[in-house]
Amino acid sequence: MSARNTLQKEIIRSTLCSLTSHPTAPMLFELIHSEHPSISRSTVYRVLGQMAEEGTIQRLGIAGSENRYDGMTEQH
Repeated sequence: MSARNTLQKEIIRSTLCSLTSHPTAPMLFELIHSEHPSISRSTVYRVLGQMAEEGTIQRLGIAGSENRYDGMTEQH
């Protein structure tokens, strides 16, 4: 993985972990893009998917709604 991808992944992770809500990918993209316009929508979606698969974040599937994400992996 390149340094750029590592930096982007850290920005996405730290933004998600700073929130008390459980944002959707589009919500998180809007927050990140306002501060880091070079990070694309596809990058945010890809990194969220990777981190959810790795178990470093939680993907919350809610019936009838978009997936939401949580930076806390422990039960709360």
